[in-house]
Amino acid sequence: MLRYKMAHVAKGLFETYRKSLYVVVPFTTCVGFSSGLIEIFTSETKVSPLQVFTDIIGYTTLGSLTGVTYPLTFPVILKTVISN
Repeated sequence: MLRYKMAHVAKGLFETYRKSLYVVVPFTTCVGFSSGLIEIFTSETKVSPLQVFTDIIGYTTLGSLTGVTYPLTFPVILKTVISN
């Protein structure tokens, strides 16, 4: 009986995770892309085209990965923000 309840809860959590991916991943990807642009435009030195490309790709990839793993990364980010 307990095993059935745990499986039911796990299935419900997975469905919630799967449904919310459509909102979270595009949002975190856009935040990552925006962070890359801000990093480029606030740089004190001249930025090469290669650095622009790597910054945009790198920040966007980190944003996407943060969105896919958000059940783990959001609490860690929240704890870091609160503790600093």
